[in-house]
Amino acid sequence: MPEFEPSPDFNRVVTTLHHEEPDRVPLAEAAVDYSIMSQFLGRPVVDEDVAAQVAFWTGAGYDYTLLTVGMMRPGGVTKDSQISKVIQGAVTPDQEAVDSDDDEAWNLWKHPRIHTEADIDTFPWDAAAQLDLGKFHEVQAHLPEGMKIIATSGKIFTMTWMLMGFAN
Repeated sequence: MPEFEPSPDFNRVVTTLHHEEPDRVPLAEAAVDYSIMSQFLGRPVVDEDVAAQVAFWTGAGYDYTLLTVGMMRPGGVTKDSQISKVIQGAVTPDQEAVDSDDDEAWNLWKHPRIHTEADIDTFPWDAAAQLDLGKFHEVQAHLPEGMKIIATSGKIFTMTWMLMGFAN
């Protein structure tokens, strides 16, 4: 089998979005878990390692690198995601619950924080909007020619279900 030579070209994505025919169909994913990236590359891939993420997206034949920012990481919301930290520090009504033996006290899936209109009014919206965009500057040095970045910070209703829970 001939060796694959990556040739990212974001214009394929743009062409496709304009309902035109590119030279080949672009691959597309909304997220790929770091464990999958790690298996593909044969080395660990973590959120902070943008060079490894670019290596995955390029090596797998994509025309873009997907970067997650703020609310979640591929595969789900994590304790160290920015929105989890904001909620842990600013909205948790009972700090003792967070400091308790409950390892899942931070988990918005299990412990939503907005239950009433008053909770909406007291939520620190400004703090939640302060995203660290540093990785967008860092990744520039690793992008091959023709590759662009697609940023994601959750899906269309992510913030709603994270704060209110699925049941609400």
